[in-house]
Amino acid sequence: MKLIYGIILTVIICFNTAKADFTVSAEVTNGAVFKTSLAQLSEYFKNIKIYERYFPGIISVKELGNKESEWVYEIDAPLASPVRMPFTLIEKVSSEDYIVFETKNKTPDFFRCTARLVSMGENETRISISIEIKMVRDSGGDVHFMAPILGEKFISKEMKKDLNQALSTFLSKCKKDFK
Repeated sequence: MKLIYGIILTVIICFNTAKADFTVSAEVTNGAVFKTSLAQLSEYFKNIKIYERYFPGIISVKELGNKESEWVYEIDAPLASPVRMPFTLIEKVSSEDYIVFETKNKTPDFFRCTARLVSMGENETRISISIEIKMVRDSGGDVHFMAPILGEKFISKEMKKDLNQALSTFLSKCKKDFK
């Protein structure tokens, strides 16, 4: 019985003494070749509505004007309610071969989507997309009830796996528009 009380006390202490800031982050890169020109692919990926339509976890994207948009990303955590993260993004760079959407305010949460396009011939273009996301909360319990025990590294690693899968799914769905 003392062992059970000891375990319960340890869990309570972990929850109550979690460090002040709990940061979870992930960065992934993936690419694909599309059977279209660089100009057409560039216009396609500048259309922010495709991210809402095809990117798993992005539940809404709304144009605000002045190259700004609001993106809402939802992280579905096991055994917990989904965590919604709204971001106000600015289109930082917009050329035919390089596109960058980045959080307007870099704190506390951060999101960046970068796309590099390379022509591989008249009707073939390679795109490489990098996504970086960072979430900062007052405590691990604000992320997930098990986060203080599992730790920032474990949660970040799981987030990276999920984000990598989402990016792969996104590119696969986008490719279907060019068949």
